[in-house]
Amino acid sequence: MRTYLFLGDSVTDSSRNWDEEGLGEGYVRKIAETLHYGSGELRVVNAGTDGYTLADLLSEWEKTERRMKEAPGGASSCFVSVLIGINDALGIASSAERSADPADFTSEKEGRTERVRDLPSGGAADRAVRRFSERFRELAARIRAAGCGRVTVIEPFALEPVTFGGAEAPECLLPVLDRIASAEEKAASEAGFVFVPTRSVFLRQSQCSGEPLTVDGIHPTDEGHELLAERFLKTIRFSGTDRRQGGFILPPYE
Repeated sequence: MRTYLFLGDSVTDSSRNWDEEGLGEGYVRKIAETLHYGSGELRVVNAGTDGYTLADLLSEWEKTERRMKEAPGGASSCFVSVLIGINDALGIASSAERSADPADFTSEKEGRTERVRDLPSGGAADRAVRRFSERFRELAARIRAAGCGRVTVIEPFALEPVTFGGAEAPECLLPVLDRIASAEEKAASEAGFVFVPTRSVFLRQSQCSGEPLTVDGIHPTDEGHELLAERFLKTIRFSGTDRRQGGFILPPYE
């Protein structure tokens, strides 16, 4: 039996504690249903937790590693997926906005004020993102050392306008999230993990579709979860040379 273990924050959690099967109402359930998790060949575990940050995943690593080792077939039978970073980005951006001049994150262009797409070098936000990058590499190293069968990193995303918590997001949220996503992609590549790009997909779909993909710029609607599941499945389906890469059974998926 193979085990799919999903780690993450509220996007992964999706009310799993109120679900008898513990899968939640989001992309994890949609993936599980597509992979026919009830067939006896696959086991799907949603370990996402509302509000989690990278620090939380690291602090609970022993629990996660134990869960992997105790899975049927051991750690090598586990397909681990990580979706983390939006809460880190919100925290870094909020702190930076309180302590910095808002002009640090905007520029004047043809008489219009626009957000910059990078962070001031050496500033508090820049240093915080660098620490995130180091700690994400630490998480990747721990996962790799545990001997998982395969690992996937899903890119954290946000769509403007971000109104999480009833207020507009800090000006520098997207530049911070850009850096966090880039750090995760680089760490995934270095560790030999599969990286699932999502932000460009969500942005493109939001521009083409009349259906909202998030409720607040961060948390997906049902359509958003469907898109996330689809992107995940397509990426892992085509990241190998056949349908049984890493021993994980993948159904035909177009």
